[in-house]
Amino acid sequence: MIKVIAGPVNSGKTKRLDEITSCMENVDGVISVKEMLGSNVMCFRAKRIKNGESKLFLYHERSDYKEDYIFEIGPYRVVGDTFNWILEFVTEAISKENVIALDEVGVLELRGAGYHKLINKIIDSGNDFIFTCRNDLAGEIKKEFCIEEWVMEKVVYDKAIIGGSVYLNGELKHKNIYINGEKIAFISDEVFEAKRVIDAKGKKVFPGIIDPHVHFELPLAITSRDDFYSGSLSGAFGGVTTYIDFLDPIGKGDELEEAFNTRNALAKKSITDYGFHTTVKNPVGEIKNITTKMKKYGLRSVKLFTTYSDSGRRTFDNEIVELLNLSGEHFIVLAHVENDEMIKVSDDLYPKDLPTSRPEESETSEALHLASLVADNGGRLYMVHTTSGNTIDKLKEKYSDILGKNFFIESCPQYFTLDDSLLAREDGYLYSCAPPIRNKKAQERLKANIDTVSTIGTDHCSFLKEDKVGKSLAKISLGLGSIENSFPIMYTLFGLKIVDKMTSNTAKIFGIYPKKGVISVGSDADLFLYDDSVTRVINSNDHSKSDYTPYEGLEVKGEVVTTIRRGEIIVLDKKLQEVSSGKYIFK
Repeated sequence: MIKVIAGPVNSGKTKRLDEITSCMENVDGVISVKEMLGSNVMCFRAKRIKNGESKLFLYHERSDYKEDYIFEIGPYRVVGDTFNWILEFVTEAISKENVIALDEVGVLELRGAGYHKLINKIIDSGNDFIFTCRNDLAGEIKKEFCIEEWVMEKVVYDKAIIGGSVYLNGELKHKNIYINGEKIAFISDEVFEAKRVIDAKGKKVFPGIIDPHVHFELPLAITSRDDFYSGSLSGAFGGVTTYIDFLDPIGKGDELEEAFNTRNALAKKSITDYGFHTTVKNPVGEIKNITTKMKKYGLRSVKLFTTYSDSGRRTFDNEIVELLNLSGEHFIVLAHVENDEMIKVSDDLYPKDLPTSRPEESETSEALHLASLVADNGGRLYMVHTTSGNTIDKLKEKYSDILGKNFFIESCPQYFTLDDSLLAREDGYLYSCAPPIRNKKAQERLKANIDTVSTIGTDHCSFLKEDKVGKSLAKISLGLGSIENSFPIMYTLFGLKIVDKMTSNTAKIFGIYPKKGVISVGSDADLFLYDDSVTRVINSNDHSKSDYTPYEGLEVKGEVVTTIRRGEIIVLDKKLQEVSSGKYIFK
């Protein structure tokens, strides 16, 4: 069968390999044929490069290769050994009954005795042969090669997002996005046919948010109120398509399997995609065992605490250094950063005492200590829920050379918007979290240091009012719910500057880029439509199981209208759709 697929084809980037020269950075049309026809495909691709010379690319996927390979063949009018090699390659494909595809071709590009010989060899073999081309060239290709019988197939995409301002490479561009299955198939100025069209006119289209720090169904004295369904639902209404939760703390490698299976079973009800961080508690003599066993589950991060010695969760310097020495491409070390000796918790202390019970200096001093360990030993460390801009100022003074390279800073919406004066109120318990919100000066310094912050998480850990009221710091449930409002809050404060910190930066740090975190051909179709023409006031009428929001009355610019996770619409025009479950993202 000879098939002509006429219409738009993939013109996004494919994987760049060593075989492609620097001037060939954008190789078009390869992914589309593979995705349309499956893996048993050999694909020839033509592209005109900077010097005006035409080149032919040969795409070959074979089971005995570790990766897909793209070979640069040279100018079209190849002769001698090079052309003989192409014929040999095609002969091999024919012998294996591979599909042969010429992708995004034009008639003039194919004229010439050598190429007639090549194409006629394929046609004569009886193998399936596929051209992809523009609609207006289909007839000419038929005429050029004297093709009497063929199948004409028009490309129709599964979904199209039309008319939006799409966030691409840090800028907004008027583009249309086309989706096939779970992937972004095409990005174009043109309008093409799709089975379902989403009107994005007047909206911004952003990559799906990746929240690297949530606590759903956290088993404390009172289990945190949002489970994996309600938490992911709340996140979906805030543009979050992927999140990373935490395994229960373990001290031994043999405990990892149970820790993973327990949390993964709970997460099956999530409607968005999810992953986990390994969590350790004083893992003396077990670091190597734990990090080795993490590979079985694709786990790419280990969280430790430098405090909570009263509950046996603190990890000490020897083990931190061992973790740093082992960290690298396989995993990154996450740290809850507070100086344990400075923390005071008792039945005599209440939420109003948080500024002195867990002082700012406890964060700053411990952050500097951990930065010194990274500077001396190497490795990669990620400081979770950074509360104070003063801490960042000190880190910049002494360790600017490792910030954003080996030492990454995460912060959360509450630290940019809430301050410790709220803790002195009669209902100050509603704003209690650990580490606590800081004073106005620390908050202003945090805003000033936004460029040094790598990622924004939420530390989402929601409770009911009754879980907090009247309780001392020794008994209170510490934590706030933020996942549904995190993007509107941070976008209102920082505009487009915040997008990468909630998408691509997170994906890169945790090893899921470019599968997630970016709007790009071949990436997961994780997207949300945002209408920033409206101004609204946050209230507790959201999708969390908590009966309040700490952001009550805060005015923000914009709202999430539609959220798409791996090509599936989960929120449309602010209404939940019938959806399948999310997937575990690490393998």
